[in-house]
Amino acid sequence: MATKYHRYMHVRSTSLPSTPHPLTAAVEEQLDKLRGWLEYSMSCSSSLSQVHQSEETLQSGFCGLTGMYECVEDLLQSQHTQQVLVHYRHEKLVDKLLDGSLRLVDVTSTTRDALLSMKECVEETQSTLRRTSCLRNETNYSYMLCRKKLHKEMQKFIGHLRDQEKHYAKPTDLVDKDADFVAIVRVLRNVEAITISVFETLLSLAPAPIKSLGGKPGSRWSLIPKLIQKKEELHVSVILHQHVP
Repeated sequence: MATKYHRYMHVRSTSLPSTPHPLTAAVEEQLDKLRGWLEYSMSCSSSLSQVHQSEETLQSGFCGLTGMYECVEDLLQSQHTQQVLVHYRHEKLVDKLLDGSLRLVDVTSTTRDALLSMKECVEETQSTLRRTSCLRNETNYSYMLCRKKLHKEMQKFIGHLRDQEKHYAKPTDLVDKDADFVAIVRVLRNVEAITISVFETLLSLAPAPIKSLGGKPGSRWSLIPKLIQKKEELHVSVILHQHVP
């Protein structure tokens, strides 16, 4: 599977220029990797070994987000980027970037809460089954109700994620702007868009069927702390507020 995954990770989007802007090249490279991850994760959805692949795909998605936001932080903390943003600090585009980063923090928090709720549901069911077997049918029924409720909430939230695209500015608002500023705005827009797509995919992968309720907790739940850490990773707004008066 690793071979197939890395093949997808090296797929380059045709929507990006063939020669990335030097200022944003590192971020764009991570964006390309996440686009490859999205393509790969969709190819796994119909696989017979979906549970095992979902675990590895989730982990890869978390790692991809971490790598991307490390590059975003480096971009925003560079002296040249700060000078560009300060120069355009009164532009509505900068305000929209701030709003977008705040939306991502909200998206991360909601996604974390949804996955933690699912984890608690599974652990409670497993604990009950270990204590007694006479309530297996009732426990399974309660688990399915909980899972159905969480699935409904996740589908509603996924719809909310898709609505986020309505907040993106139109391409025409970059006309007659400095090339460096245009590059920064475009890459941060792409970061917001890919983050939403990744979270949407993570939510769709997380509820994958569990082979046995009575077995050991799936390793996927050991990944939850990584998602929680993403809230700390997604602090673009804080950095921008610090450096854009």
